[in-house]
Amino acid sequence: MQETLNTVLTAGLLRKAATLAEEIETKQNELTALLSGGSITCASSPKTKVVGGKRVFSEAVRAKIAAGQKARWEKVHAAKAAKASTSTPATAPVSA
Repeated sequence: MQETLNTVLTAGLLRKAATLAEEIETKQNELTALLSGGSITCASSPKTKVVGGKRVFSEAVRAKIAAGQKARWEKVHAAKAAKASTSTPATAPVSA
Protein backbone atom coordinates (compact mmCIF):
# COMPACT_ATOMS: atom_id res chain seq x y z
CA MET A 1 0.00 0.00 0.00
CA GLN A 2 1.37 3.42 -0.96
CA GLU A 3 1.82 6.10 1.64
CA THR A 4 0.23 9.40 0.77
CA LEU A 5 0.82 12.85 2.19
CA ASN A 6 -2.20 14.20 3.97
CA THR A 7 -1.35 17.84 3.42
CA VAL A 8 -3.92 20.52 2.95
CA LEU A 9 -2.68 22.96 0.33
CA THR A 10 -3.84 26.48 0.95
CA ALA A 11 -3.57 29.45 -1.40
CA GLY A 12 -0.76 30.89 0.75
CA LEU A 13 1.27 27.68 0.54
CA LEU A 14 0.78 27.51 -3.22
CA ARG A 15 1.96 31.13 -3.61
CA LYS A 16 5.00 30.45 -1.47
CA ALA A 17 5.81 27.33 -3.49
CA ALA A 18 5.50 29.29 -6.74
CA THR A 19 7.78 32.04 -5.37
CA LEU A 20 10.39 29.50 -4.30
CA ALA A 21 10.23 27.82 -7.71
CA GLU A 22 10.86 31.18 -9.41
CA GLU A 23 13.79 31.93 -7.10
CA ILE A 24 15.29 28.51 -7.80
CA GLU A 25 14.95 29.06 -11.54
CA THR A 26 16.58 32.50 -11.27
CA LYS A 27 19.50 31.10 -9.26
CA GLN A 28 19.93 28.24 -11.74
CA ASN A 29 20.08 30.75 -14.61
CA GLU A 30 22.65 32.84 -12.72
CA LEU A 31 24.75 29.77 -12.03
CA THR A 32 24.58 28.68 -15.66
CA ALA A 33 25.62 32.15 -16.82
CA LEU A 34 28.46 32.26 -14.30
CA LEU A 35 29.83 28.86 -15.27
CA SER A 36 29.56 29.56 -18.99
CA GLY A 37 31.46 32.84 -18.66
CA GLY A 38 28.46 35.04 -19.35
CA SER A 39 27.56 38.14 -17.43
CA ILE A 40 25.00 38.28 -14.67
CA THR A 41 22.75 41.30 -14.44
CA CYS A 42 21.18 42.38 -11.20
CA ALA A 43 17.79 44.05 -11.50
CA SER A 44 18.07 45.83 -8.16
CA SER A 45 21.26 47.78 -8.97
CA PRO A 46 21.68 48.37 -12.70
CA LYS A 47 24.47 50.99 -12.39
CA THR A 48 26.95 48.83 -10.49
CA LYS A 49 29.93 46.95 -11.79
CA VAL A 50 31.51 43.86 -10.33
CA VAL A 51 35.18 44.49 -9.72
CA GLY A 52 37.33 41.39 -9.49
CA GLY A 53 34.30 39.31 -8.72
CA LYS A 54 34.40 40.30 -5.06
CA ARG A 55 33.08 43.81 -4.54
CA VAL A 56 30.46 45.94 -6.19
CA PHE A 57 31.15 49.66 -6.60
CA SER A 58 28.77 52.26 -7.92
CA GLU A 59 29.84 54.47 -10.81
CA ALA A 60 30.22 57.45 -8.45
CA VAL A 61 32.52 55.56 -6.09
CA ARG A 62 34.64 54.26 -8.96
CA ALA A 63 34.99 57.83 -10.31
CA LYS A 64 36.01 59.08 -6.86
CA ILE A 65 38.63 56.34 -6.51
CA ALA A 66 39.99 57.06 -9.99
CA ALA A 67 40.23 60.79 -9.26
CA GLY A 68 42.14 60.14 -6.05
CA GLN A 69 44.56 57.80 -7.80
CA LYS A 70 45.11 60.33 -10.61
CA ALA A 71 45.87 63.05 -8.05
CA ARG A 72 48.40 60.78 -6.28
CA TRP A 73 50.17 59.98 -9.56
CA GLU A 74 50.28 63.65 -10.54
CA LYS A 75 51.93 64.45 -7.21
CA VAL A 76 54.54 61.70 -7.72
CA HIS A 77 55.30 62.80 -11.29
CA ALA A 78 55.55 66.45 -10.25
CA ALA A 79 58.06 65.54 -7.54
CA LYS A 80 60.14 63.51 -10.00
CA ALA A 81 60.10 66.35 -12.55
CA ALA A 82 61.14 68.90 -9.93
CA LYS A 83 64.00 66.69 -8.75
CA ALA A 84 65.18 66.04 -12.31
CA SER A 85 65.16 69.73 -13.25
CA THR A 86 67.18 70.81 -10.19
CA SER A 87 69.79 68.05 -10.43
CA THR A 88 70.84 68.64 -14.07
CA PRO A 89 73.19 71.57 -14.66
CA ALA A 90 72.28 74.15 -17.32
CA THR A 91 75.62 73.79 -19.13
CA ALA A 92 77.71 70.69 -19.04
CA PRO A 93 81.48 71.16 -18.72
CA VAL A 94 83.39 70.29 -21.87
CA SER A 95 86.62 68.42 -21.43
CA ALA A 96 89.47 69.15 -23.80
